[in-house]
Amino acid sequence: LFSYKEDDDFETDSDDLIEMTGEGADEQQDNSETIEKVLDIRLGKKGATGASTTVYATEANGNPSADFDPEKDEGEVQYLIKWKGWSYIHSTWESEESLQQQKVKGLKKLENFKKKEEEIKQWLAKVSPEDVEYFNCQQELASELNKQYQIVERVIANSRKTSSNDPEYLCKWMGLPYAECSWEDEALISKKFQHCIDSFNNRNNSKTIPTRDCKVLKQRPRFVALKKQPSYIGGENLELRDYQLEGLNWLAHSWCKNNSVILADEMGLGKTIQTISFLSYLFHQHQLYGPFLVVVPLSTLTSWQREFEVWAPEINVVVYIGDLMSRNMIREYEWIHSQSKRLKFNALITTYEILLKDKAVLGSINWAFLGVDEAHRLKNDDSLLYKTLIDFKSNHRLLITGTPLQNSLKELWSLLHFIMPEKFEFWEDFEEDHGKGRENGYQSLHKVLEPFLLRRVKKDVEKSLPAKVEQILRVEMSALQKQYYKWILTRNYKALSKGTRGSTSGFLNIVMELKKCCNHCYLIKPPEENERENGIETLQSLIRSSGKLILLDKLLTRLRDRGNRVLIFSQMVRMLDILAEYLTIKHYPFQRLDGSIKGEIRKQALDHFNADGSEDFCFLLSTRAGGLGINLASADTVVIFDSDWNPQNDLQAQARAHRIGQKKQVNIYRLVTKGTVEEEIIERAKKKMVLDHLVIQRMDTTGRTVLDNNSGRSNSNPFNKEELTAILKFGAEDLFKELEGEESEPQEMDIDEILRLAETRENEVSTSATDELLSQFKVANFATMEEEEMELEERSQKDWDDIIPEEQRKKVEEEERQKELEEIYMLPRIRSSTKKVQHISRNAETKRRLQRSSGSESETDDTDDEKRPKRRGRPRSVRKDTVEGFTDTAYKNTETPCRLECIARDAELVDKSVADLKRLGELIHNSCVSAMQEYEEQLKENPSEAGKGPGKRRGPTIKISGVQVNVKSIIQHEEEFEMLHKSIPADPEERKKYRLTCRVKAAHFDVDWGVEEDSRLLVGIYEHGYGNWELIKTDPELKLSDKILPVETDKKPQGKQLQTRVDYLLKLLKKDLDKKENMKDGEEVR
Repeated sequence: LFSYKEDDDFETDSDDLIEMTGEGADEQQDNSETIEKVLDIRLGKKGATGASTTVYATEANGNPSADFDPEKDEGEVQYLIKWKGWSYIHSTWESEESLQQQKVKGLKKLENFKKKEEEIKQWLAKVSPEDVEYFNCQQELASELNKQYQIVERVIANSRKTSSNDPEYLCKWMGLPYAECSWEDEALISKKFQHCIDSFNNRNNSKTIPTRDCKVLKQRPRFVALKKQPSYIGGENLELRDYQLEGLNWLAHSWCKNNSVILADEMGLGKTIQTISFLSYLFHQHQLYGPFLVVVPLSTLTSWQREFEVWAPEINVVVYIGDLMSRNMIREYEWIHSQSKRLKFNALITTYEILLKDKAVLGSINWAFLGVDEAHRLKNDDSLLYKTLIDFKSNHRLLITGTPLQNSLKELWSLLHFIMPEKFEFWEDFEEDHGKGRENGYQSLHKVLEPFLLRRVKKDVEKSLPAKVEQILRVEMSALQKQYYKWILTRNYKALSKGTRGSTSGFLNIVMELKKCCNHCYLIKPPEENERENGIETLQSLIRSSGKLILLDKLLTRLRDRGNRVLIFSQMVRMLDILAEYLTIKHYPFQRLDGSIKGEIRKQALDHFNADGSEDFCFLLSTRAGGLGINLASADTVVIFDSDWNPQNDLQAQARAHRIGQKKQVNIYRLVTKGTVEEEIIERAKKKMVLDHLVIQRMDTTGRTVLDNNSGRSNSNPFNKEELTAILKFGAEDLFKELEGEESEPQEMDIDEILRLAETRENEVSTSATDELLSQFKVANFATMEEEEMELEERSQKDWDDIIPEEQRKKVEEEERQKELEEIYMLPRIRSSTKKVQHISRNAETKRRLQRSSGSESETDDTDDEKRPKRRGRPRSVRKDTVEGFTDTAYKNTETPCRLECIARDAELVDKSVADLKRLGELIHNSCVSAMQEYEEQLKENPSEAGKGPGKRRGPTIKISGVQVNVKSIIQHEEEFEMLHKSIPADPEERKKYRLTCRVKAAHFDVDWGVEEDSRLLVGIYEHGYGNWELIKTDPELKLSDKILPVETDKKPQGKQLQTRVDYLLKLLKKDLDKKENMKDGEEVR
């Protein structure tokens, strides 16, 4: 059993209690509006509030605050209010005075908003520029979303008002779920969204809807190749590339031959477009109007929706996602024609998780086509997703995957068995036929697979792609940078000397300081105001403080002469400040965009740069802001000033210029500081790409990896302690060979010579050995890579004692001692209290370590897991996101983990095997029990320690694969549901007859509710988990569909009332069972 119980943060507050019990509320206020959400804040013209400030009113009559000048006119603080029961298009600006005059409800939400604004203001004053940058980016995205919510995406029903007989339409809003659809007047909607009304009418009258009588479903036609792109695919504006047309023909040929297939092209070659083009071909060429089911990860869903709209607008696509209310609305309005009972839609897009929730509904339809994106998630034939989908009725199947399958025959068979279960029926037969093919490069397998699998990589089809050339420009540090670099290493000598006993976060901090130093000295020590020179001297000082800037200065001079236009990316906001200062002094016209630059100014900057005849030479961008929907195809050069941990993450930055619409070759220059952590990070990342990064970061858009080994690490830090130690040592020895104060400046080098010697990557890095099984079915040769890996490790064997000269270490130690003495004399009280705190925390940490040294996996981090020997045939480590899925609200176990199917579905682990999930459940359970016992023994020995320290009342916590698990919480949930397990029969037939026997208080819900409903609710908790109200509502056996979660959100019982009721019933069960057990014990005594 598992629990969906809300965290303490979401406990019922006083307002909710009033809402639940306040039956006799003042009915005079029933007509007053209620604040649902406060969206924004501004200083506006006094009195410019109310209905005149809605979007449609300002478009029709002008903005009442347009002439407001905050320096001259009297203003007031105004808030943008989203009203309950009204769509975002009706949001208005209101002042506190106007809200009080209207006697609106929900003013507590305004108070909370003001409080939060003040907290944010204080927080922003303290944090780093990078944090401010990230916050501003998030705010900008939120603001854009609010604007999006005012756009009608789709009209799904029409009606006439009972009062006036005027037409009105039920509108689905862009970016919002179907549950937030609203009825709107035709007069309002038709002004901007007449096309949505027209589309609705066309869909309602369409003759191109699915029918079982379509003859090609029974007998496939003869294949006729498409010599050129048909007009119905993409219209006049969009053109398939040569290899995409070939892919379409291959898909069509396979369909005509009755072969379900796997499209395994490399990421970026347009598998989505080829699939949609194929469905459009079936729709137009063979009058097969569906139904088509496309199952995709949530991360790619909007992309699929968008591509359907542009490449196949005639196909009626419904996106089936959202909560229970949203899915009910889709089934009510978008599913079938009320008269003919035939399906309305041609194609349905949904996610794996929704498919599993509504498998009864979706599994009842005969699908003309079943497509699965990111299909490598079906590589495990023991997973819930696989077992569910393989039973769906479908006429044709297509698996879409860009991820190599790691040369695993079993995984390949799983996919083949899914698409053609009759041809690839048994794994044992498949293994016997092809298991020995490793020696001859799987030649026999290659022939068998040819009709069923198509994989092209970029290098095969590059003639169809616009050119993109990346050059890695390695630069030396300036003399000042070398001094700072050595100083950072020497200052951190103690931490570095710990090696693998040191903390990962500590090493990361040192690496980040060194990366700043590689960029520019000013990031380590900004110049004092009195040190600032003027004009040429300032420019020279700026340039001399960074080897990269020395090179960039030469490069930009060359590019400016040639008429190129440049995008410069940096992850560091302060680096952008330095670059902006440099460009200003050089008089290079430029635009800048980071998270602090808001909507209209951003739009102006983009328009200015992209305008015909624009004089702008450079565009400075933060890497994060680069993801905010920017098209800068008018630039033809990209400079990546500082790289990510994984260089492939910078692809998004490159894509700003290298995209459809770009007519010139795009040159990318990645600046890397020679002989530093930066160079070593990039080198190691390239080596790791073959086994890890290429698969995780580039291929698998879900963020999941097909490599179980070491895959739990955060994407932001793909290196373990050993690797970080080696990275920190890289280049340091050579650097310390230069005597202090005698560091050399970079050699003068001609820019042509630099470019000639640069490492060049055409298009993308070749896809690597992991593709071999899918491309040529040959054995990937990993031996050479292991040798290279060993070479890298050998370079890092020297100790820091050998690298950092003793005199420099002693000098730093002496400086630290002097500093400590000064602090002791100047601030005796603060020093002593600090030492006391440190002493206490060290003792606590020692106790925690002793407490968890029993050999369980509780205290181990990822690197410890790697070292521990594992039994053959079991995964080397448990993935971090797997453990998180199991230990968050989706899973709270009882005496033994059960209901694995539900856990897998709701923890989004549907592609994991049941055996692995069971093992993990047992591991979590046993680890928690063991840790709790140790904790209680510890308290017996030291009762004075109970409840001390931050978070101690929460009890012990353990770590499994780097995930922190609260032991007390897990065990508490066991005890909470123990009574339920004892009370409710395990036999499904007996469960149907279960009734509560103890007396219960009346529920006071807005529906008839008695002991029978209480009993069914408890059975629902037993079967579907605490808090999973949607599944309980839709379970026909429980007969609660018209009782719980009413559509009118002000009617009871909603989620909170159900939670309160279940808590009450569980307490009653406990009392009742305790009473019975006491009576039983008494009888035994007698």
